[in-house]
This record gives sequence, structure tokens and C-alpha cells, in this order.
Amino acid sequence: MTLWWLGEDIEEAFDIRWEDWLDQVDRWTPFFDQIAELGRPEPAAVLVDLGLVEPSDVEIAEKLQVDASGVSVKVPTSARVAALLALGFAKGGDGRLVVPYALSGS
Repeated sequence: MTLWWLGEDIEEAFDIRWEDWLDQVDRWTPFFDQIAELGRPEPAAVLVDLGLVEPSDVEIAEKLQVDASGVSVKVPTSARVAALLALGFAKGGDGRLVVPYALSGS
């Protein structure tokens, strides 16, 4: 799983809700306005401030190790996998993409 493909069950649930989210554009406007005002802050802090991840997710993500090739990081599969996948991108840096992934059922 990656943030681009979360597995069949999650992808299907997302597709079902997508139309509802599009119909609620007024509800989402303040959220995207808040994102538009962000400068270039620390990604983990931004995700916590936006209520997208919990501080406990950040603690787990800080312990994750980039693989030997330097291009990916495996995150544990849990109920919080999407949060950890998002936080895993912080393992990269300027000009160095690190892609977080999780193995389904691991």
C-alpha cells in the first residue's frame, strides 16, 4: 500500500464517498484555505495542526528507517496506516524523495 493505492477495500470505500465530498465543497473550503496559508513548515507539525495525524503517529514515524537504497521506508500496517504513510514522506529531504509503503496484512 502507498498513498497512491491503499488497497482494494479502502479504494472502494473512497470511491463511494468521493461524490459526497464533491457535493460538500463549502464544508471543505476552510480546510483548503488553511492549507493555502501555510508557508514551508515542518510536514509532521502541519499534519498534526490540521488534525490529519496524531502526535502518537509522529512518534512512530520518527522511528521508521529508510531502506538501504535510500528511496523507501516501510511503515507498519495498522488502523493508522494512512497517517504513517503521509508522515513517511518526511524521511526524505530537499531533492530526495523517499516513498513510504506498507505491506497489506503485515
